[in-house]
Amino acid sequence: MKCKKPGNGLPKLGKMQKQLKDKMDKMGEMMKKPGEKGEKPSKGQQGSMSKEFAEMAQMQSQIRRELERINQQENKDGKNPLGNLGDAIKQMEQNEKDLVNKQLTSEMLRRQQDIMSKLLEAENAQRQREKQQERESNTARELPRKLPPSLEEYLKAKQTEVDLYKTVPPSLKPYYKTLAEKYFRNITVSP
Repeated sequence: MKCKKPGNGLPKLGKMQKQLKDKMDKMGEMMKKPGEKGEKPSKGQQGSMSKEFAEMAQMQSQIRRELERINQQENKDGKNPLGNLGDAIKQMEQNEKDLVNKQLTSEMLRRQQDIMSKLLEAENAQRQREKQQERESNTARELPRKLPPSLEEYLKAKQTEVDLYKTVPPSLKPYYKTLAEKYFRNITVSP
């Protein structure tokens, strides 16, 4: 059973991408040095450089596949919580092609820096999302209704007045008497 760590593998991918970038920078320095002196790299150096390019391409491919898996896993619901990792994945694919073709350009190094910043943004977004507390739902409960004291006094005074009218039988005809009784029933049904 895997332990779910914060970042879900993104910090590890960021470190791997940084290592790859450092290797690319080192390789760029090695390629510049012979050219500055007017010499071409020897066959032994070319062989080791080919091996280095192949290792870097393999490493980039591994990082890209893992990022695709994380991107797919996190975007199941379509909400894109880590941002758009699709651009970073495309840039990684382009870097892979360049590494396979043994091309180390300044544009490739710029893409590499861009990939690093996108991975960092995704890592920060995931960290923020994990910090947010989940909302809790509470069932509704009936709260006792309390009336202001002045309103209570008014309602009591009104009730005593109605009671007074009920006690004194009015000398009314039966039709008006039933209307008065209905009226008293309606006004006593309040609160």
